[in-house]
This record gives sequence, structure tokens and C-alpha cells, in this order.
Amino acid sequence: MSDMVFRLDGLDDLAKDLTKASTLYPDETERAIKRMATRFCKDAKDNAPEAYDFLAQKWWKKHFSHTANNSAMEVNIVNASNVHHLVENGHEKWFMGTHIGGFVPGKHYTEKTRMEWNTQGKVAEELDKICNRIFKKVNL
Repeated sequence: MSDMVFRLDGLDDLAKDLTKASTLYPDETERAIKRMATRFCKDAKDNAPEAYDFLAQKWWKKHFSHTANNSAMEVNIVNASNVHHLVENGHEKWFMGTHIGGFVPGKHYTEKTRMEWNTQGKVAEELDKICNRIFKKVNL
């Protein structure tokens, strides 16, 4: 029976590089998610009906959060206008507290923006850029 020798060189260096990548990941990811939120707001503003320019001025992001071990990160994007939901979803017609009949259909521009982002794969593309940037910094 022959003896087999199995040897791995550079395993310690790889472990150090992976540790460094895992420490860089939360900071890089947080910045990238905030950039994506800003880009989403810009796209939603561009998709907003021109008659509702006042809504475009109200977009702002808030509530960035992540878990203790950074396994999940999220940012909630909010339009601060008090009538955004009416324009987005539609509403019944009222005048001076009296229902006058009829329904104004919603424009659904925020929903359209979200669907565009899903179909075009913008989120996956951005996350791929984050991973490549981190691996480049660590020389992996």
C-alpha cells in the first residue's frame, strides 16, 4: 500500500483574507444599500406624474437597520407627503367632507418603479458589485 501525502499551502493566508472580507462586508454593504435607496428614490421621482411635482420633493429614506450578526440589512423608503398614498393607490372623491361619488384611479408609479427594479435585476447587479469590490480589496 502506498502512502499518500496531501499538503495545502497558503491556507492561513486564505483564512486571513476571508476574515478581512467578513469585517469589510457590513460597512461596504451598508453604503451600497443606502446608494441603492437613493437611486430608487430618483427613479420613483422620474416615474411620478408631472402634475404631482410636489410629491417628488418629499422622498426621503429612513430606518436603516440590520441584525446583530449582519445577516440581514434593510432600508425602508418613505415619501413624506401626506397625499402620496392617495395618488399611488387612488381614492374616492370627497368635497368639504361630503362624498360626491366617483373614484380617482391610482397612478401606481412607486409600484411601477419597484417592478422595473425587479425585472431589470438592479438589486442583484448592485449586490454583485459589492462582492466584487470587497474581494478586490482583499485580493481574492
